[in-house]
Amino acid sequence: MTGKLKILVVDDEQVVLDSARKILGSDLQVLTAPDAEAASQMLSSEAPDIVISDLVLPGASGMRLLETALEHDPGLVIILTTGFSTVENAVAALKHGAFDFLPKPFTCDELLSSVARARRAVELRLTLGARGPGADHRGDFHLGVQTWARPERDGTVLLGVTELELQTLDRIESVELPEVGAELRQGGRLVCVLTTDGLAHNLWSPLGGRVLSGNDLLRDRPESLRDAQNGARWVVRIRPADLDGELPNLIEL
Repeated sequence: MTGKLKILVVDDEQVVLDSARKILGSDLQVLTAPDAEAASQMLSSEAPDIVISDLVLPGASGMRLLETALEHDPGLVIILTTGFSTVENAVAALKHGAFDFLPKPFTCDELLSSVARARRAVELRLTLGARGPGADHRGDFHLGVQTWARPERDGTVLLGVTELELQTLDRIESVELPEVGAELRQGGRLVCVLTTDGLAHNLWSPLGGRVLSGNDLLRDRPESLRDAQNGARWVVRIRPADLDGELPNLIEL
């Protein structure tokens, strides 16, 4: 791959488009569109590598744009932005092919983190072929390509990080686990992974529930998060709040 990757930013707020150009323009060719109709035209004329779109747009929604974009290119890496009141829609978007979502208002660092992983995903696509949930445990339920839930016989659920998501991260410096007793929300933050490139990556929880325990191995050996052979890819064990209601939002392997 030669030259700068193209990123298309879709938002009806000019300040968002201007900020994206300023933050991302040194490393990426930044294209902008104010609505889904203009963005759809640019998918064909400009062939962007990454799309960042707000869910709420004039005319067709960001969800509709997601569907159109993936019909045009099933391997396109798409990040959706959303207000906290529409996290449920963001979870649905991950199920239907979005790579990540950013709750608004997001910081410059949060944008850079998500885009860094998106760029790595574009590069991985060249060698891994069609994007999928990743080579993980059969019977897991995935939140998009990012995290997974594994129901256990005792009624608890293990939550962890997918193979593909881990491949988009630089070397892991530390893992910030939620505290025991914390209440997680589906689509809310599960864990923050700090990498040696100076970025902090928020990964989203596939299910809601109360944290019963964390994977203490990750505190001393954060890189062991990649160690599937020894079962270290799990992050926390939870008592789910609404297992039957939330599992349909996930992708079953």
